[in-house]
Amino acid sequence: MTISEILAIVFGSFGMITGIIGLIISILGYNRSKFDIINAFFQYMLDSEFIQSRKFVYNLPENKIIDNTYSDKEQNYIATVANTYHHYGLLVKRRQLPLWIFYDKKEKKLTASGIAVIRMYNKLKETIKNRRNNGNVEYARYFEWLYNELNNKLQNNDKRKQS
Repeated sequence: MTISEILAIVFGSFGMITGIIGLIISILGYNRSKFDIINAFFQYMLDSEFIQSRKFVYNLPENKIIDNTYSDKEQNYIATVANTYHHYGLLVKRRQLPLWIFYDKKEKKLTASGIAVIRMYNKLKETIKNRRNNGNVEYARYFEWLYNELNNKLQNNDKRKQS
């Protein structure tokens, strides 16, 4: 074996080891970024402004439409909830935030966060429709997507139970 063949084997092996290490580091980085998103989700659920906004929405009567006749503060509560769940719905759809935060696949039931999505959407459904009808056609689109996704999971479970 010549020196150039030995060097080719050594450098080839070194390159392969470097590539494997790089792959491991990128996988660990991806897992870390997912953890950071999950952590940010749970931290935001404890934010005092978001808690106040959820409280306002929980106390709304069914089929209530919050429009421009309401105070800026009340409209802001609605926007905070709708935009937050829209954001998290987008993250779930793009697979940045795992669905298990809202739906426990093993237990086949909604988590507390999933129950909150269903309750909030049901309270805000008419307001969302109203805002869409008034020109904001994309308003809370991914919030609605997340709601539909969770409802589909529940309906599929109900069908399996009945079979």
